[in-house]
Amino acid sequence: MNKAPPIRTILAFLAGGIALAIFSAAIWQYRQASLIGEAIETLLSGHDIGPERRFGAPAKVRLAYAVYLIGRQDYRGAEELLAELGQSADAVVADQALYNLGNVYLRRAIAAVEQDQPNQAGTLAELAKRAYRRALRIRPEHWSAKYNYEVAARLMPDFDRIDVQGEDSPEEEASPRKLWTRVPGIPRGLP
Repeated sequence: MNKAPPIRTILAFLAGGIALAIFSAAIWQYRQASLIGEAIETLLSGHDIGPERRFGAPAKVRLAYAVYLIGRQDYRGAEELLAELGQSADAVVADQALYNLGNVYLRRAIAAVEQDQPNQAGTLAELAKRAYRRALRIRPEHWSAKYNYEVAARLMPDFDRIDVQGEDSPEEEASPRKLWTRVPGIPRGLP
């Protein structure tokens, strides 16, 4: 006659199985965090990790890859990736992605000013300001985004339009003429 194992034995096996599952999950999480850390460290040191490690990678690894692309001056590739990461549900990733996206646009705007392309510089400065504003909505205390926003604003300020009206217009006498109050150019020194 076969006896059923006592309840204590069953509970001990169950507790051991649960402990083993928890321990295995902790080891797996530690290993994943180590792999993510290694990938980020490799990218930030200036070396590519290869598409097999980038494909399906966590957002922080893709953000590090975008910074890697910026360092290699592949601004188009970085822009696409940063714009995507700017939509991330992770506020830290979204903030950093938008800040870096603004930096890419600002670098390109400054280069356009230096190459005497004011139309392109104006467009890029506006894109930079938009990215910085979005980053500041996520994290209002982000000082670097505030500073770079001001640099972009000084690079290509929003000009008030001069109203061209007839001399007989009563509106002209009632309101002063709107003139440009700032001169565009590359800001020098601290604000």
